[in-house]
Amino acid sequence: MKIAYLHGLESTINQKDPKIIFLNKNFDRVYSPTINYRNDNTFNKLYKDIKSLNPDLIVGSSMGGYVSYLIGSKLSIPVLLFNPAVADRAFDPIVDDSGLKKTKINIRFGKSDSVISGSAVRSFFKENGVSFNHETYNGGHRVPADIFIDSIKEVLGMDEVHTKTGKSRRSIKRIRLFEEFINEAHTQSSVERIIKRSYPKIVKHLGGKKKQVEVHHDIYSRLGAVGIEDLMKQNNPSAEYSPVDDIIYIYWSAMHSDEEIIRSLLHEHTHTLQDQQMFKKMYDDGFKYNDHPFELAALASEEEWQLFK
Repeated sequence: MKIAYLHGLESTINQKDPKIIFLNKNFDRVYSPTINYRNDNTFNKLYKDIKSLNPDLIVGSSMGGYVSYLIGSKLSIPVLLFNPAVADRAFDPIVDDSGLKKTKINIRFGKSDSVISGSAVRSFFKENGVSFNHETYNGGHRVPADIFIDSIKEVLGMDEVHTKTGKSRRSIKRIRLFEEFINEAHTQSSVERIIKRSYPKIVKHLGGKKKQVEVHHDIYSRLGAVGIEDLMKQNNPSAEYSPVDDIIYIYWSAMHSDEEIIRSLLHEHTHTLQDQQMFKKMYDDGFKYNDHPFELAALASEEEWQLFK
């Protein structure tokens, strides 16, 4: 089988992400590019690539869900959309919404999603006469790996998974084996234990001063209603470094594995070592998350996460 996966606006593709590992292990061909939605040519390229691949399913999250809906409808390919940004978008990318045809649409909504309104999404499809199936999951805008995997399995009716070796395995057995390596969502105390164990080692390895690390449920609970509209555009980060407070904030509700916690610590501590005025200037000059040199350096530092398990 073949599958396409389009990530969200400020996300990227990490080959060590459990979601990507699952796709690569269980599909013959996987199209999962790193996407710059602000590039005017992006939609046409995605459309041409997916048309050439002709996948069995297009999966999209947030902005990727919006684009997946359009491309799937133009090509009559079934889609699975996680919190699709058909409404409440932070910005409008250049797309072609002409010639939409009927296709099978499955949607998954996070019950506590504060970025995309599930009711607004349902209203959009109903107002446009588009039929769809939908379910909800316990969680927010960020999709847990187990929900991602189980939803794909359900939509494709994967009684058997055809692997790249040409062998077939019972999918329920295969996915259970895979999920043995995925931790359930962490509690605040378990996140704090991992920080206490790993962060001093990270500081020693990367250098710089050890920063105060605070653990909160999410950014909204930390800041309350102050600046809520601006926060909505940030897609509720899993972690951040505030140079004003000189504190690293970790949001435990977004953490679903030890790896995610350690990667977040590496990423944010790397930011503490960088010139914050230059960091801001580069964003002001037009750099985006996917091409900002300081962000790329922080992402690169994450690849050493296994040193701090």
